[in-house]
Amino acid sequence: MWVEPDVNIVSGESLVRQIMRGRQFHLAEFGVDPKTVWLPDTFGYSANLPQIMDKSGLKYFVTSKLSWNDTDRHPYDSFHWKGIDGTVTKAQLITAQRYESEAVYTTYNGDLSVSETMGAWKRYEPKAVHDEVVMSYGYGDGGGGPTRGMIERGIRLERGIPGAPRVKLEGIVPFLDRLGAKMDAPGNKFPTRNGELYLQYHRGTLTSVAKNKANNRKAERLLRELELLGAGACNQWRALSQGDAGRVLGIGADQPVPRHPAGDLDPRGLCRQRQ
Repeated sequence: MWVEPDVNIVSGESLVRQIMRGRQFHLAEFGVDPKTVWLPDTFGYSANLPQIMDKSGLKYFVTSKLSWNDTDRHPYDSFHWKGIDGTVTKAQLITAQRYESEAVYTTYNGDLSVSETMGAWKRYEPKAVHDEVVMSYGYGDGGGGPTRGMIERGIRLERGIPGAPRVKLEGIVPFLDRLGAKMDAPGNKFPTRNGELYLQYHRGTLTSVAKNKANNRKAERLLRELELLGAGACNQWRALSQGDAGRVLGIGADQPVPRHPAGDLDPRGLCRQRQ
């Protein structure tokens, strides 16, 4: 997506535009057509997202925020997510945390330490059906990215440390493709989660500063109307441009010409279909 948006308050059209702009940016800057919706720190996930993802050609959904629930532990780490219309997408929860941690929540700001590497595997729930786990590392939530020390630790862990999982430094898509192949296999045992992925935390984000939320919705509606008017204007100009031909507007036309296409415009400014 273009930014990491709220996906509960905004409209479906706003989510589509986020995906469009994000895809355009990745194609222009990196030559990559994304397959993944990466929302590690958004405050809950609407049940319309699987359908929007599917229609946009996106295959995977990744987050870590669901691990922040303050009441119930989110039960699945690798699972099928079924949207409100029945569309199903593949979802993955990032499970990185310190090995000694007794907490439920995980982080997408990993440091590639031995403790976090072991903790990510320890915390991962479906070990019986998948033998890999994903970690993201670097200073996020404000920027900074990976440090030299993190990369050096990753290279060392790639060589193998007794008692610790072996690390492979790669992009997230190869991991998700391997996981997705298992999830698509006949008889797979990955669970399905139906409907909204509700976050039992940060509840005030859905109600606080209501003026901003109201203004955002007004702007969404106005942009829809503006775009509708713009589409109508485009059709008008197309019809009017046909009448700009020299034989129509030229004062020296020496033979009959079709009636001016501007006559095809009805009083409301919309183009009539010519017979």
